[in-house]
Amino acid sequence: MASQGMPSLPCFDPTSDPTSLLVRWERWLRRFEGAMVGFGITDFKRQKALLLHFGGEALQDIFETLDTDNQQQRTVDSQQTDPPSQSQLDEREYTAAKCALTNYFTPKKNILYESIVFRRTTQQADESVDQYCTRLRQIATKCEFGNLDRELKTQIIEGCNSDQLRRKALERDMSLTDLLELARSLSLSASRAAEVGRERSGSASVNKVFTRHERTPNRRQTFKTSQSRHLSNNAKQCFYCGGEYPHQNECPARGQKCRNCGILDHFAKVCKSRKQAHNSKSVRGQVSELTTSNAAGDTEEYGRDCEYTFGIKQVKGKRPRVSMTLEDTDISMLVDTGSTVNVITDTCYQRLTKHPTLDQSNKVRVYAYGSKTPLKVRGTFETELTFRDNTAQTTFYVVYGDSDNLLSCDTSESLGIVKLTYAVTADDMSSSYADLFNGLGKLKDVKCKLHIDETVKPVVQPHRRIPFHVRKQTEKELQRLLDLDIIERVGGEPTPWVSPILIVKKPKSPNQIRICVDMRAPNKAIQRERHLTPTIDEIIAKVNGARHFAKLDLNAGYHQIELAEESRYVTVFSTHVGLFRYKRLNFGVNSAAEVFQQMIQTTLSGLDGVLNISDDILVYGRTPEELNDRLEQCLKRLQDHHLTLNKNKCEFRKERMEFFGHVLSAEGVSPDPKKVQAIINASNPSNVQEVRSLLGLINYCGRFIPDLATLSAPLRNLTREEVEWQWTGDHQKAMTNVKQCLAAGCTNAFYDPDKNTQLLVDASPVGIGAVLAQKSRDGEPSVVALASRSLTPVEQRYSQIEREALAITWGIQHFHLYLYGNTFEAVTDHKPLVTIFNNAHSKPPTRIERWILKIQEYDFTVVYEPGKSNPADYLSRHPLPTTERTSREEKAAEQHINFVSVNAVPKSMKLSEIQDATKQDVALSLCMQALRSRNWKEVIETTSSSDVARCLQSFYNVRDQLSIAPSDDFVLRGNCIVIPQSLCDRVIEIAHEGHQGVVKTKQLLREKVWFPGIDRIVERKISQCLPCQATTVGPSPRAPLQMSDLPNGPWEEVSVDFADLPSGDHLLVIIDDYSRYPVVEVVSSTSGKATIPKLDKVFSLFGVPQIVKSDNGPPFNGDEFKQFAEYLGFTHRKITPRWPRANGEVERFMRTLKKVLRTAHAESKSWRQELHRFLRNYRATPHTTTAQPPATIMFSRPMRTRLPEISREGSDSELRERDKAKKNTMKADAERHMSFRRVPLCIGDTVLVKREGYVTKTMTPYELEPLVVTDVKGSMVTASRGSQKITRNTSFFKALKEYLPAEPVFVETEQEQTEQFSAPDDLSDDNEQTNPTTPNVERYSSRTRNPPAYLKDYVTKVKVKK
Repeated sequence: MASQGMPSLPCFDPTSDPTSLLVRWERWLRRFEGAMVGFGITDFKRQKALLLHFGGEALQDIFETLDTDNQQQRTVDSQQTDPPSQSQLDEREYTAAKCALTNYFTPKKNILYESIVFRRTTQQADESVDQYCTRLRQIATKCEFGNLDRELKTQIIEGCNSDQLRRKALERDMSLTDLLELARSLSLSASRAAEVGRERSGSASVNKVFTRHERTPNRRQTFKTSQSRHLSNNAKQCFYCGGEYPHQNECPARGQKCRNCGILDHFAKVCKSRKQAHNSKSVRGQVSELTTSNAAGDTEEYGRDCEYTFGIKQVKGKRPRVSMTLEDTDISMLVDTGSTVNVITDTCYQRLTKHPTLDQSNKVRVYAYGSKTPLKVRGTFETELTFRDNTAQTTFYVVYGDSDNLLSCDTSESLGIVKLTYAVTADDMSSSYADLFNGLGKLKDVKCKLHIDETVKPVVQPHRRIPFHVRKQTEKELQRLLDLDIIERVGGEPTPWVSPILIVKKPKSPNQIRICVDMRAPNKAIQRERHLTPTIDEIIAKVNGARHFAKLDLNAGYHQIELAEESRYVTVFSTHVGLFRYKRLNFGVNSAAEVFQQMIQTTLSGLDGVLNISDDILVYGRTPEELNDRLEQCLKRLQDHHLTLNKNKCEFRKERMEFFGHVLSAEGVSPDPKKVQAIINASNPSNVQEVRSLLGLINYCGRFIPDLATLSAPLRNLTREEVEWQWTGDHQKAMTNVKQCLAAGCTNAFYDPDKNTQLLVDASPVGIGAVLAQKSRDGEPSVVALASRSLTPVEQRYSQIEREALAITWGIQHFHLYLYGNTFEAVTDHKPLVTIFNNAHSKPPTRIERWILKIQEYDFTVVYEPGKSNPADYLSRHPLPTTERTSREEKAAEQHINFVSVNAVPKSMKLSEIQDATKQDVALSLCMQALRSRNWKEVIETTSSSDVARCLQSFYNVRDQLSIAPSDDFVLRGNCIVIPQSLCDRVIEIAHEGHQGVVKTKQLLREKVWFPGIDRIVERKISQCLPCQATTVGPSPRAPLQMSDLPNGPWEEVSVDFADLPSGDHLLVIIDDYSRYPVVEVVSSTSGKATIPKLDKVFSLFGVPQIVKSDNGPPFNGDEFKQFAEYLGFTHRKITPRWPRANGEVERFMRTLKKVLRTAHAESKSWRQELHRFLRNYRATPHTTTAQPPATIMFSRPMRTRLPEISREGSDSELRERDKAKKNTMKADAERHMSFRRVPLCIGDTVLVKREGYVTKTMTPYELEPLVVTDVKGSMVTASRGSQKITRNTSFFKALKEYLPAEPVFVETEQEQTEQFSAPDDLSDDNEQTNPTTPNVERYSSRTRNPPAYLKDYVTKVKVKK
């Protein structure tokens, strides 16, 4: 049975070593199928079941996710169409399962990469053509070429080492087989010829010497020789006819005369005379040496099958020759711009048709270049020289010998042969285009419009305070920007967007500052434009063949683009001198890169040899003359569009230039070796953990590198637990091979702006690393470049969060050419940075804040990924060494830190004092320790002092805003110095100089310093400042309203007061507090003698009340009124002095009464008569509070007036309920609008009392001498100072807070006989509200309550409360 011969196989592990997954799967599958054959299992259904069984659970999980139905359908389509049997169906299922698993474990091919490798494969020195072809076939298996033979033949022709094979292969079209046969034949012939040559000549080597003849060489020989020489340089175009080469027949130019120079065997369109004259426009060469050889020209013999032939004394390089007419004879002249005389040889002179007479009287000596011996001059003659249509009268010197005829510089210029120019430099451009290098330009007739998403809610960010000591510099910089028309003031219009600014010092100009606008919040509303940026492929195609380069840099590029009027509102920023906004495109706008690139690209469109990446403009040409012409056109275009350049950053006449991550030179375009310098120069791992980190980088970067698993096998062995750590030669060899493979893969990877870009960064205590990668559509990453650097000594002291932020900043700036203007992700393994960088309203530490503003022009998002999957980890732990003591990022951060530190220290306190006090402060020392270790929990838990623990907790709450100063001896919170506890009081005293208030003192302190509990400590210190408390005028604290209870009946309690008349008389007003019934009497004075008779009269009419309430006026303080009260038997209650609100009912009536008097005077009526009319109507009008007329309540009957009426009955219960509700509503409204609050004054408190009467400017509103509270009755307080006693309302007193008890006690008396607040009735409204602060005291009326009439038909039970 099956159980008796069951095979035993280990499970397949698909998770280990993903680089060799396919190889391990195929090996395991072969073992499985061998086991099936060995044990005789032929049933395919069983084989499929055993395949999944022995494969293990992981393999089964993978198989369940695969689509085997499509695979099975493809298998059916490839087989017969007859109905299958059950056995065939089982076989198809088994085959489909194997194919699906094999396809799953097969790594994806990168056809583009394999094609690039195929194109770059060349024949090695010790490799035959057959071996070379075999190697190409192996590489081509991964390229999926359509016509393999054609691709192989093309690559052999291009990559072989034999020029002879290459020439013969291009002469005629041949197959791959014929090409290989020809290669074998040539190789055999070469080896035999070399053997014969060695037998004949031994070991000697002889150079062939060519004889120079006195007569002109044979034209056909010259044609043949030159044509062969041309073939070695260019095998596609004929040098003499300009057509395709090789020719099927004889060259059309053979025997033909050139119409340009008159020489045979070439056409005018390829005449070298014209080209050399043109090419010599900007060439100023050396003076040629005159020799005494016997030839008038040079000849070279080339065989059809020969490689090279050399001539003795052959001058390297091209010679600028021209053919011209001299004395009716055509002669060849060598143009020598370094020569000052025209020279012809004696031999050439003899050949002239007309021999001019020689003048031998000229004693001028002629020297050859570098020679101290003068030439032998036979004589001179003057003649007319003709070149094309130009003639010149010149002098020739005839010298002995036979060499070149020289044409001087002056004569060449006169004949129009050359035009002298010089190498273009910045100084030359400054003179020719002076306005192009001065000032700030503005692109002509172009405005930039930002697209604002109106659905994003505008944000007005809080103003970021600017230190006082740099405000003058800030104002100066703002004025400079105003003068340059870059910004403008904002006024008289809405500003929905307002951004803060940060002031930083310029690195190269310590006395100058730069204003940085935080545009992170507005960038969320600015929609980006998508414009094409030139790719590296386009740059390579355009620059191909160029040998000379120049680079121009636009001056403050963005500021040369004018911002549209409707887009400026989003750039508003706040300063201490007001709001401003940009008129030009500003740095920090997220869409600025694309907009700027498109505008400059449009401006330069149509210019040959000119392209731009952002503000860098590249100009290139094949020759210096072509470069100068193109540069001239580019500068003219920039000048016409009113753009300016930065002279210091422009480069001219360069033969090698780095641009967009590649090196441009005469040899072509090559990748920048800096892309892979980080991995090539990385040090070896020193432990197993670093090997695992290296393998992580290898697995990430080497997905498409063949045999990478085999190469890295020795390194993986080191990670096994049973292997002891030991670095050997095998490991070093594997390390070297892996580095080379990774470097080659990264070098071959081109950056594609259309792909998703990721920047993976990491930081260690010794270095930072960055990996620039791009993901294809299927999600597979490809590494474009790697970089790392060591941390400087200062950077090594940064906290971990600052080092991780530094890695992001440095990585972005390092790969600026790739990332600028593109959207990308910055991947970090430090999660707090996600919130700091992605949140526009975050408040990071000072260093990180400076870095964020520096890279805010990039469009990126910080993404968190765990550190185990970060390939930049190994680069950060093995960074490239640096010889620089500081870095660019460190300088920017530390200069900003120092700038803040210097300007944040109060001028009367030295920074050294803060440093010394910080060292002595336990809490700050532990805080610095926690910032370095990032282990706050452990530091706080190990603290024994509760005060220090509370202080550390305050530091922990703002830990993301704290940073350590560069000197490592004090702490900063943002831009403010953290003050030690021992200096807090002194700092507050300095800030409080001049006795500014609490708010101003806090603002001044927050400009420069910070310490825990700053608000509480400042408020406490200022509350104890006696001069401030005595001179401060503010809203006086008012006691809560105390509403008086309604009396039990009419005329039980009355209120009395006086009103002045213009005639000098007075009105005595008496109001019943129950019914609000007024009685008015005219008195001549306010004395007791005049007042008492009037009161006696009124009391005789209405009866003697129980209580008479009045103010503290003259008639009520005398002994006469006291006796009068005792006589009639009423209680006299006086309200709080100078607090008329306590007698509110009569005071409110006084305002109405005075209005009646004014209206009577305005209408010229008798005020007495109008007073009687008013009183009659007032007494009959329902009162606002009681809703019943005062007379009706007073007399229990309605008062008859001139209006018709009927009798009505009232209800006392309704009166009381409405009275209580209205008073509660009035109390709540008054306390809400007038900011009432209970003043916690207790007996024994120390207070200041407000001055009475007129207070001059020099006087304090409060008396300087404190008093002690001796009695408190509600809101009436009595205070004494020695024998002096003062009674006032609590609003007249100010408590000295340092004397306040911890838990104030409010004194409430059971009866407040001398004061009850009677609320003004007319202030109330009809809305019933309940004051939540007033306790609800249940009151029950003594009257008999009857049920309502509508319940008369019902039997009701009355529940009586006890």
